Amino acid sequence: MGEQAKAFREMLAAERTEEIDFDRLAAWLESVEPELRDAQARSEDLALLRQDYEGRIAGMAKAMAAVDRSGKGYEVALTSLETLSRMSGEELVACYRKTAARFRDMFPTSFGLRPGAMARGRAADMSVYK
Repeated sequence: MGEQAKAFREMLAAERTEEIDFDRLAAWLESVEPELRDAQARSEDLALLRQDYEGRIAGMAKAMAAVDRSGKGYEVALTSLETLSRMSGEELVACYRKTAARFRDMFPTSFGLRPGAMARGRAADMSVYK
């Protein structure tokens, strides 16, 4: 696909239109149209996922900065948030995982683990599970 596009582009740039086989060009464009449409859809999906990941990371970083007692939390959060848009997908996923782990460590009750829930669970009659 790339070689064909390059050849057509070079002919057009050099204004050598007499060398272009327009039937071949039309057939090639027709063959790549579905691929381009799929690539566009995937690109839009990836942009949506990236935006969601960046938003989640930003939210967690802000929450962690708000409870940081050293006072440097906001500086660290701002610095890390500024780099999110330049990260590759792999780097963004790694950053999300690290941030989420730190967030869970700082806010363990925010994931449905209410204080005392474990103690109440122990008091239940365990014979019903046999």
